[in-house]
Amino acid sequence: MNSRNYIDKVIGSFAKNISEDVTDRIFMMIERDEKLMREYQQLIDCGTSKRGLNSRIGRRVREAFNLRNIGRCHAPTSKLIKSYERHKTG
Repeated sequence: MNSRNYIDKVIGSFAKNISEDVTDRIFMMIERDEKLMREYQQLIDCGTSKRGLNSRIGRRVREAFNLRNIGRCHAPTSKLIKSYERHKTG
């Protein structure tokens, strides 16, 4: 599986309950889902940089839900990320 297919799969399985912390909640979903976490780790193990993958996931979240950035949060709940962009719809 490549990173693009993985990201599409993750976003497609996320409940459409959008809030400003949607990116953090998507990474939490990855952490809590054994299969998604295994696939995430396989991408990293096969040479995809963690920073690059996380950045692409964040960008695709914004694009998929048509969100606009409203500022960074440097205290995520997810252990996969160090910070994330908060979003607002529209």
